[in-house]
Amino acid sequence: MPRITLIAETNSLLSIVMGAADTFMTANFSGSPGDENPPWFETQIVSIDGKPLTGFGNVSVTPHTSIGAVDETDIILIPGFMPLFDPKASRSQELVEWLAYQYGKGTLMCSVCTGAFLLAETGLLDGKTATTNWQFADLFQQTYPDVNLDINQLIVEDSGMISAGAVTSYLNLCLYIIEKYGSGNVAASCSKAMLIDPNRHAQTPYLTYRSQKNHGDAPILKAQEWMETNYSKSVLIDDIAQQMGMSSRNFKRRFKSATGEVPILYLQRIRIEGAKRLLETTRKTVDEIAFMAGYENSNSLRKLFKKYTSLSPNSYREKFSRRKMVIAGVPA
Repeated sequence: MPRITLIAETNSLLSIVMGAADTFMTANFSGSPGDENPPWFETQIVSIDGKPLTGFGNVSVTPHTSIGAVDETDIILIPGFMPLFDPKASRSQELVEWLAYQYGKGTLMCSVCTGAFLLAETGLLDGKTATTNWQFADLFQQTYPDVNLDINQLIVEDSGMISAGAVTSYLNLCLYIIEKYGSGNVAASCSKAMLIDPNRHAQTPYLTYRSQKNHGDAPILKAQEWMETNYSKSVLIDDIAQQMGMSSRNFKRRFKSATGEVPILYLQRIRIEGAKRLLETTRKTVDEIAFMAGYENSNSLRKLFKKYTSLSPNSYREKFSRRKMVIAGVPA
């Protein structure tokens, strides 16, 4: 029976800690009524010193024990932190050293959301692939450049370490562990009992494009703002360069240097974000939305939409449409 240690610390997202504990307990009780099912997992909540603490959201918890009292464990789950943990604090260093020690003993390391920052602080992720909350991707890459960050994936496993994306990805991580160390049937039972979508594999559909504007190049910033306002028009990058008083070659070079994107890809991302908003808030056809997003036909939109979101426009609408939300049959 795998022993799972759930880390709780000041500012940690205790919804992940408690939710994971509940999910593994649900696995222990899975099956049909009357079935004799073995307990699949044993969980404990630990903190650095074992004392009561307050997590994010002003929620308090009393851990079962301290990290120093954990002799043997099979899996360690690190939750996200808000705000991020301070890597220079003595408590943080104690936790970092303990995690590295446990990994050396063969313990499986799991992180959820911004917990990947803590796992990366150990140096164990250097040269390996991981994921984290997509909203913190830029900061993560700047802080830990030696980690291969794959922000599109919901769950990544590499060399005895599993990382999961934003907050609720802990549910899919738990299912992954339940199937890995329990059985597929138990994982399926849990997903049904807890209404967890077992087919979430990517963060891509949830990503919102955030352009780089803190670059200090005023003409390029002006071009970005023009593109964001006029993306529905049929425009050529050469025409935008001319409006900015630059040659096409110079404009493309400066745009890439300032934003990290070539102009045509930047325009595509802006158009896709516009299409996403229309899919979320209107019932217009995909053909109509393609035209409103600056495309001559829907084929171009469908191809690029799939590339950037991993979903078709209609699948995206089905998943995120704000107009379809109902409670007891009453429109939200």
